[in-house]
Amino acid sequence: MAKETYSGIYCIEGVWPERYETSAKPVLELLGDYHEIPTVHRIATSEKQFKSRLQQWVNADWSFAILYLWYHGSPESISPAGDDSVTLENIEDILAGRCSKCLIHFGSCKTLQLDPKRVGRFLERTGAVAVSGYTKDVGWIEPIALELLYLDYLQQTITGKGNQRYIDDSVMREVSSAMSKRRVRRLVERSGFVIHLATDAP
Repeated sequence: MAKETYSGIYCIEGVWPERYETSAKPVLELLGDYHEIPTVHRIATSEKQFKSRLQQWVNADWSFAILYLWYHGSPESISPAGDDSVTLENIEDILAGRCSKCLIHFGSCKTLQLDPKRVGRFLERTGAVAVSGYTKDVGWIEPIALELLYLDYLQQTITGKGNQRYIDDSVMREVSSAMSKRRVRRLVERSGFVIHLATDAP
């Protein structure tokens, strides 16, 4: 990636057929206003539309170092709608080598219930600093609370490094440590939340 990256958040979300009418948008608005960072919220309800939105992030101006994917999920995949499934390999094909200084977060059930070597391959192919998400089925309110805290820690850590606005290994290590503290440990354990750093990949 030739352009400098910054800590804005680019979210791609599906439509939820359940009773829930809320979405990731209020979380993004709160984080954007509080930390004065750019945020983008896009809906994608099919495999084709999701891949198009993902390509838009790749081609964005790179104010957005955080890719936030909010979907139903299963091990190694997300589900934009119905029976549509997008695998990690599909995502890697689009993002290959384009994610330097970036974090990819899967806000989806079980997507990161993976062998460590598979996670390592994802990080190697995309070039991302880290990938995060869940290894278990998760509910609704607790993951929203957890992700709000997670993304807030991330922005605070970046801000604490002075003029740095990008994501690197030191930022992610500090955030990983913060997420293991008592304040959020129970939420982390209940949801199977994990952060995998490229520098730790097998």
